[in-house]
Amino acid sequence: MKLILAMTSVLALFSLLALAAENPPAPAPKTDAPAEHRVLAVVGGTEITTEQLNRVLTKIGDLQSKPPEERAQIERVFLGALIAQVVTHKLMEKEHVQCSEAELTAFCKTKFGKKAEEANVSVEQYMKDNKIPQNEIIDQANFNKIMTEASTKEKVAAFIKDNPDYFNGTKVHACHILIKSDPMDSTEAQLAARKKIEAIAARIQEGKVSFEDAARSDSDDTDTRKDGGDLGEYTFGKIVVARNIVLGFSAAAFKLKKGETSPIVHTEVGFHLIKIIDRTPGGEPQDPLAKKLAQAVLRNQVGDRIVNMAISGDCPIQIKK
Repeated sequence: MKLILAMTSVLALFSLLALAAENPPAPAPKTDAPAEHRVLAVVGGTEITTEQLNRVLTKIGDLQSKPPEERAQIERVFLGALIAQVVTHKLMEKEHVQCSEAELTAFCKTKFGKKAEEANVSVEQYMKDNKIPQNEIIDQANFNKIMTEASTKEKVAAFIKDNPDYFNGTKVHACHILIKSDPMDSTEAQLAARKKIEAIAARIQEGKVSFEDAARSDSDDTDTRKDGGDLGEYTFGKIVVARNIVLGFSAAAFKLKKGETSPIVHTEVGFHLIKIIDRTPGGEPQDPLAKKLAQAVLRNQVGDRIVNMAISGDCPIQIKK
């Protein structure tokens, strides 16, 4: 298994609904059967139902023509996107993120202005004609606001200054142990995964097993398990690209000294323990992509806060069978 962002990324899941909201729904298949009403998940006290899921699915084409396994996978992904939307909304409530009317108007103009112009209608009329829910647009605008505020020019500059090793050619040779956990899974399942890696960490700390042997026997990363979790040696930017490592993982790894093992690191793909085998100081000119990398790390930290909502108790997730 590779540590990929793909559809497991909270930010990618959230963007799926933003994309669906922009597109007019496909014609619903004709049927005389009554619509099923069932609660699929309860997220921080908010119910997600079959009606909500089906409303989104109608915007991506005819699922009935797809093989059952593919259809079920698409449904799981979009249920995860709906859960991510609710969790993100709860985070913005917790952190009191709220666009002003002017910010909301500007966001809608940026998002729908071109399409509205092509349709020769106002932005407001375009949204009305395409049945774009106001609450979803407000959530998207608030999400855009929190991401923008997280990665201002000043914060990017400060991050680069405070973390020179990320951008000067410093290399770390790291290994890791992964216990997979989808942040849009039930809180119960996420806590079970955390408990599993806590037990592994305790065995390593007590000297009952080496880090490398624990990786071979227990890690869910099948690409590195046979090598004791060895990820190789990389600079900060290259490890993200070459190993498909999530940014939160890389940031945690580069904070460690040679021989150190991290506390438990929670990312979009699960729970990790990271050990630094070696560290080679840099000294090269600053990476020309430093600003983009810093901005990505700062925005990813918003994703990390979303990821932690369920297991922190701020937004428990219950999946209905």
